[in-house]
Order: sequence, then C-alpha cells, then structure tokens
Amino acid sequence: MFFCSSQEHFFSDKGRQSGYIQDRLKNLRRYIPESAKKRTSTANTSNELPAKQMELGGIVVEPLPDENATKLASFCKRAAPDLKKDIVKAMADIHGNFSKWILEEAPTAYEVLQEYPRFKDIDELVNQHFRIKFSSDISKQLLLKWESVIAPVIMKLAASTTTADVHHLYGECHVDVSEELNSEVLAMYSFLLLVLFLPSTPRNRGSQKQTMKLLIDFQPIGVVLEEYLLQKKNQTQPYLLCIGTKKAPSQFFIIVDSHAIPCQENIVSAIDKLFKLHYVFNIHYAQQLRMFYMFMDSVVYGIVP
Repeated sequence: MFFCSSQEHFFSDKGRQSGYIQDRLKNLRRYIPESAKKRTSTANTSNELPAKQMELGGIVVEPLPDENATKLASFCKRAAPDLKKDIVKAMADIHGNFSKWILEEAPTAYEVLQEYPRFKDIDELVNQHFRIKFSSDISKQLLLKWESVIAPVIMKLAASTTTADVHHLYGECHVDVSEELNSEVLAMYSFLLLVLFLPSTPRNRGSQKQTMKLLIDFQPIGVVLEEYLLQKKNQTQPYLLCIGTKKAPSQFFIIVDSHAIPCQENIVSAIDKLFKLHYVFNIHYAQQLRMFYMFMDSVVYGIVP
C-alpha cells in the first residue's frame, strides 16, 4: 500500500475531517490485522511490550557458514573507521547470520551493540539491514511521504481540532502567525501531533505529554551525554533524544539500553531510523506508543496491510 503523490486521496477538500489518513487516525484499531495484534502480550502488565517476541517478516537471507560469518563479524568489530565501505559490505554479507542470531538468541539491545558496535558509528547500517529484509521501496516510504503528504494533512487536521492538548501544541507551533515555518519544524510538530491524534490503548491512558516524551525527549544544548545516559540506565525502550528545541533541534540520538546511537540532524531521518531499529534489533514497541508505530507500520511503510 503506497501513497500517490496527490494529497486529494488523503484529505477532503470540502472542509470535513474525512479522508484516508483521517479515517486511519480515527479507526486504526480496525485496521490492525490479527498477525499484528499477536505482537502484544495480554499477560504483560508492564509499561512496555515484551521484547524478544516480534515476528519479523520480509525477505529471508540465507546465512553464511559459521566460520566465514565469524571472520566477517570480527573484521567489522575491529576495523578502523576509514574502512567504512568494507564494513558496510561485510555487514550486508552476514545479514542472514545476524538475523538468525537475533531471532534465535533474542539478545538485548545492549548485547547487540556489544557484538556489533558499528551500528553506533556507521549511520547507514540500520537502514541497510531493514532494506535487505523488506526492500528499497518499503525502506524509503517515510522519507518520501512525510513532509510532502502526511505532515500537511496532520497540520490541517490540528488547525480545526479543539482538543486542548492538540490546540496547545498547534498554537505553540504557530505562535507567530506571520512566521513562515520551514519543513523541518512542520515535520517535528506533525510527529508529536500524531501521538495526540491516535487513540490510546485501553491499558495505557496516561498523560499524552508523557507519551510524547517516550518518542522524543528534548534536552537543552550543553547537556552532558554521559550523565544523561546514567540517569536513563534503566530505560531499555528506544526513543529519540533531541538536543535543542522543537523549532531548533541541534542533534538527535537514539537512546537504548544505556547506549546513544547518533542520527542525522533531521527529524524525519531520525524517526525513520528509530522505527527501523525496532525491526533490526527485534525490539517491541512501547505500549504507550503502539498506535503510533502501528500507524507507521501500516499507513507509512505498508509493512502491515
């Protein structure tokens, strides 16, 4: 399921809040297939979905013989940073072995990064593993759709919504009506507004502000990353750390299991990498953000029909 370039398919031009995206926002639960619902565990009472249970679909890549894979993995772990192209190729070659290890051994994110530390300093590795598994077309969907198609629809919906949290966040974005907002700012606010628009799961009707913080935590420029990670050492669910403000972000990191993984300095690319990391590392979605990620799964990437 891929979007066409015209926004007419997604937004009614008659002033009514109807259209493809609007319907998906209002009725997302109806569109979640049984296979996707199995990703949750009704026995779990924590704030997070249990890790290690995601059933990864997509393309199956045959693993290399163990001896060959071990040599390549060792090379990736120890190679100098200037051998980036060779490391990227080696990681592609052992994709099948890596995926088999992830599914069979169910390592934590901390253990994955101990065994494969290049995920932290070579940006394209997460995208590469996701692309090999699902295809280039699926992999690029968020980057193609968000700023040109989806964000404008969400902002237009927000402009006509009277819900307090939505109205406040939209007003914060447009505090100066004469200010022409750039696409990066609109993208940032549209992601946060999406969290507010999507329905809460029955077991997780907490503060929506807290839920937004589970997606993006904003910290001022000058924050000491090492000290921040110590404060978050019990946080195993991946989320974005944004150094700066919503309108002036400076840096993005994915925080997971006491590790900080640098992202590109663009909110759409950072969210793209965060989403893909869940699949590559086999990490379940946080319960509070389940609807957000299911929207990404089904409406944006088209992984779940």
